[in-house]
Amino acid sequence: MIRHFFQLITFLQIASWAAVSPAIVYQGILTDSEGNPRTDSSYRLTFSLYDGATGGTALWSESQTVATSKGAFSVHLGDTTDLALPFDKTYWLGIALDGSAELSPRVRLGTSGYALRANVADSAETVRGGTAKVNNLFNAGLSNASVTVDATGNVGIGTTSPSRKFQVLGGNEESGGAFDNVVSVATFGDSVKPGLGKGLTLGYNKLSGRAVFHTGPYSWGGYDFLSYNGSQWINSVSFSNDGKVGIGTTNPSYRLSFGSYLNGITNGEQTVALFENPGGSNQYGISAIRRNDVWRTAIFANSAEGISVDIFGNVGIKDTTPDAALSVCGTIKASGAITTDNTLCSSSDRRLKTNIHTLTNALETIKSLRGVAYQWDRRKHPERNLPGGRQIGLIAQEVEEVLPEIVQTGSDGYKTMSYDRLVAVLIEAMKAQQRTIEEL
Repeated sequence: MIRHFFQLITFLQIASWAAVSPAIVYQGILTDSEGNPRTDSSYRLTFSLYDGATGGTALWSESQTVATSKGAFSVHLGDTTDLALPFDKTYWLGIALDGSAELSPRVRLGTSGYALRANVADSAETVRGGTAKVNNLFNAGLSNASVTVDATGNVGIGTTSPSRKFQVLGGNEESGGAFDNVVSVATFGDSVKPGLGKGLTLGYNKLSGRAVFHTGPYSWGGYDFLSYNGSQWINSVSFSNDGKVGIGTTNPSYRLSFGSYLNGITNGEQTVALFENPGGSNQYGISAIRRNDVWRTAIFANSAEGISVDIFGNVGIKDTTPDAALSVCGTIKASGAITTDNTLCSSSDRRLKTNIHTLTNALETIKSLRGVAYQWDRRKHPERNLPGGRQIGLIAQEVEEVLPEIVQTGSDGYKTMSYDRLVAVLIEAMKAQQRTIEEL
């Protein structure tokens, strides 16, 4: 059997983690079944590490030949097989003698074994000294990669002497290339000025009290935001020096300009959208849409497309495919006169109608109507913009009693009447009257 003495760790690192392999010094005494030290000799021991006290598969294992003195021996675990374990949980040591079954119980590693993780910092509250430097951050394998924090709190990436609170140099090219001074955050407005090199500067102007986004010398024509589409950098948003904004274009001509890339938008996709409550059940806004390979501008209200303007200038109200200068699907309400230099037409195609029959008792219907002269009550209803002066016409409530088909009641409760529909009644009434005259 083996009596376990103790464990301690030796970590003789001179240059870096990769330079010297870590090892755990383990000492014990080989005894017989009576507890007496075994005869001094060389013994073959196999050491294994597990993540459980019993069972499981060995996470690490090695065999060594040890020499005993009065039964005592000492080994460096990790001499023949690197201890490539993270030591971030409890491990148990199992030992087998000369190829026999593993001794029981296993030995739980004490805290000393976990000093092997000391070369990896999960977090650090304090770094003593004037400057802290991190090389090869997160084992990224980047050449010349470093993070430096100096005694004043300045942080530098790609530079060991940051001159601002946060400064990045190098980027994807060598210093002095297109991405020199990639990110620089500074407070300026007094003796400290933002860097005027190539790249980006974010800061706060103490004189104006405004945040500043700066991308290079003031002689530049503007600045751009880029996005990566998986294969190349694409210009997303550009700002000119005179305050113009471009989306998809680096040369905006107006306060807000959109580039020709709109032609690549697929059918049904909204390209330009300014919305209140986007994605919600009640959306309001304006959008440019490509549908059925035709572009149009649309105004949405309550998530419905209310007004559409196609590429030919045709306007549709509740009509997404207008085929005339103005196409309206619904009722038009006007508080003033509707004037035309041409003809107002109503649909009357036979193909649109069914259950057709000739009107009867038309003469009696006309005789029951009353023509009146009147004036609109403009004082009581100023919001309706009613015309002044003497008017002539009919009373909707009276007409509704004999011809309800030509009277409508609006959502506000007020009644309107289609005078043009009286033409059909008048025609049949005149025909009936003519027959009476001819019979005399």
